[in-house]
Amino acid sequence: MQPCLAISQWIHTEVLELLSHSFRLIPNLTREQLPREELLRRSREADALMVFVPDVIDRSFVKACPRLKIIAATFEGSRNVDVAASTERGIWFTSIQHDPLLTPRLEPATDELRRLATLEAAACIFEALDGEMPKGATNNPLKEVPHGPPCTS
Repeated sequence: MQPCLAISQWIHTEVLELLSHSFRLIPNLTREQLPREELLRRSREADALMVFVPDVIDRSFVKACPRLKIIAATFEGSRNVDVAASTERGIWFTSIQHDPLLTPRLEPATDELRRLATLEAAACIFEALDGEMPKGATNNPLKEVPHGPPCTS
C-alpha cells in the first residue's frame, strides 16, 4: 500500500502527477488556505505532510496525526511548526534550504520558486519514508542517525 501524503496548499499539476506514482495523495486542489479543522481532518491518516508558510502545525495538531513520519516545509526555517512536539512524537521536520544564487532571481515568490520548493520538500519526504535522514532535517527524532549527516549540496 502506498504511503499517504497530505498537501496543505495548492501545488502544480505536474508535481501532483509525479507524486501520485508513489503516494496516495490528499491534496488541496484550490488556491485557498484550508481551515485548520479541514487540514487536520485530511492529515489524520497521512504518513507525510507538506506544509507552507501560512500553516500552523502545533502540538495538538501533531498529537492528532498518529501516522505522521515527516512534516516537510516548503519554506526555510520552522516558523509555525512545533518542532519539539514533532521530535517527541518521532516525526522528522524538514525545511528547504534556499540557494542564495537562485532565490534572488526568483523573488518574489514566483510559480517557479513554488514548484522548486515543493519538489525539494517532496525529496525530503521520499528520504524520510525510505528510512534515511532527510536533507534539510532540523530535528532528529531517531536515537541513531541511520545514514550519517544530511547532504549539504
